[in-house]
Amino acid sequence: MAASKYIRATVLLLTTLCAGSGFAVYNEDPMEDLNRNLYETNRVIDGMYIKPVTRAYEKVLPLPAKMSVSNFVSNLGDVPVAANGILQGKFDQGLRDLVRFGVNSTLGLLGIFDVASEIGLEQHTEDFGKTMYKWGWKKSAYFVIPVLGPSTFRDAVGIVGNLFLSPSSYFKPKWRNRYYVMALVNRRSHASEFEGVVNVAGVNNYNLVRSGYLQNRAFVLSDGKISAQTNTGTDVMGEPPA
Repeated sequence: MAASKYIRATVLLLTTLCAGSGFAVYNEDPMEDLNRNLYETNRVIDGMYIKPVTRAYEKVLPLPAKMSVSNFVSNLGDVPVAANGILQGKFDQGLRDLVRFGVNSTLGLLGIFDVASEIGLEQHTEDFGKTMYKWGWKKSAYFVIPVLGPSTFRDAVGIVGNLFLSPSSYFKPKWRNRYYVMALVNRRSHASEFEGVVNVAGVNNYNLVRSGYLQNRAFVLSDGKISAQTNTGTDVMGEPPA
């Protein structure tokens, strides 16, 4: 399910919180002043526009409808996932992801139902930022993207790459924009699951979000194998700070 990555992010945020000041994750953030300003601006935009729309979405739509929206968004996302898997040399996985997309697009009625997961075709997490990491762009500074939130410079470039690989980029502008709004609201709805952790943490929200994002990203980049060195002052990519 698409929500699994948000559950994992919640667990990592809680890990960061429980570890307290003894959790030494190297955060390369040379543009911290700019990032903090962007973080606060994003919070204002979220509070004024995105969060109210998301609350209305959560209140009006019944759970089955929200699951269908999430499945539909996730299904289109399986195309760049498959493409990036192949670009990373994971040919068998990439082909399975294409089969997953085909099954959900047909038997699952354009992805509204996640039939593929029911028959054992698991969902993977690949993106162009991770592809560039596999190709050699190992270290990248933290960067807060306007509206979209925490990222790195490499992963921000990766978002552009994913757009070219995603079917939604080739929709007619009217439908493409509607899809992007739907995907943003769906993403914000899932993010609400761990928003309370940040709000009641009693620590600097910016630092917690940054550390939580980088830990989660390290998990993804390592294919689920976070290095034991994560707690010993090395950066989240498994390399010592420059």
